Amino acid sequence: SVPAIQAGLEYGLGQPHRLRSLSINVPSCLAIPLIMPLVTVVVTLIVVGVVLWAINAFIPMQGTIKSILNIVVVVAVVLWLLYGTGVIGSSGDIKLPTLK
Repeated sequence: SVPAIQAGLEYGLGQPHRLRSLSINVPSCLAIPLIMPLVTVVVTLIVVGVVLWAINAFIPMQGTIKSILNIVVVVAVVLWLLYGTGVIGSSGDIKLPTLK
């Protein structure tokens, strides 16, 4: 880890304990952190997709049960994404951006 920090300092990436933020002019209700949460979202979507594919491909079950399972997983992932991006708050309030 120390060589990676030293390499970061050599290339002008700043102090090892601080991350530089990316400045983009977007409304505050649409602003989401861009570094680790984006990686987490992508990895989670890939893992959920692979697990769902494996269940559909290798576990024998009736077609209607597979359809119900697929719908439940897709709804759960969409709700997780909406909650993670802040569109749905922890109290269940839906926050939509306002147009000015």
